[in-house]
Amino acid sequence: MKATTEILNRAISSAQANVVQARNNVQTIKGNRRLLGRILNTLAKALGDQKHYMFVSSCGDIHLNMDDLPGFKCMELEMVLNALENMGEVQRTKEYATYLNRDYTYKVDGIEVYLTVYIKSDSETCKRVAVGTKVSEEIIYEIQCS
Repeated sequence: MKATTEILNRAISSAQANVVQARNNVQTIKGNRRLLGRILNTLAKALGDQKHYMFVSSCGDIHLNMDDLPGFKCMELEMVLNALENMGEVQRTKEYATYLNRDYTYKVDGIEVYLTVYIKSDSETCKRVAVGTKVSEEIIYEIQCS
């Protein structure tokens, strides 16, 4: 009984903390509405009529996913990167060669903007090239019961 009560109390406490966090997130988004709108509009102008997925997360960050680009030097991406660089500062970039993907993180007046770019697998300008191999030792387990 006592264990059940403790488990339920932890669940209630966790749910209450989530509600508080959600309320804080709503206030953050409301407070940054103008700034978020300005950033979104600037990115939308840079994209022109290109269709890509852009959204504001529940915590107020902006995400832009650009898929099936011909390369990392295409005009479409250059326009977005120029817009982001004019508004803020790049915090980091990370490349995932296995997926022909590069992620950019920008900070624009305190707002995190995440840009995720995927290159077409049949790109003329970008290829995934094997540059080596990696061998790692892994412990293999099995369950043995007596």
